[in-house]
Amino acid sequence: MASISGDLRPGPDSPPTDELASAEATLGVLQQVLHTIASAERQIISAARPTLDAWHRRGLEGNVQAGPNEMPAKVAAGVSLGTTPSR
Repeated sequence: MASISGDLRPGPDSPPTDELASAEATLGVLQQVLHTIASAERQIISAARPTLDAWHRRGLEGNVQAGPNEMPAKVAAGVSLGTTPSR
């Protein structure tokens, strides 16, 4: 069985141990990724916005038709918007 080294000091390639430094590093990576797929970001928003607006108009009360079945509107909204509905 291998033993863990007693020297657990962070090395030069270790992730930041401070939460704010970690958040700053994550934001930097996210900005780089989004910059390279800006057209994809616009496509996602242009598809998601009308769906979200429709759910705002309809509301989340009651049931909705889902093919031949009915389901709670909150569940259907969660599925269509990719979220977990609140209880």
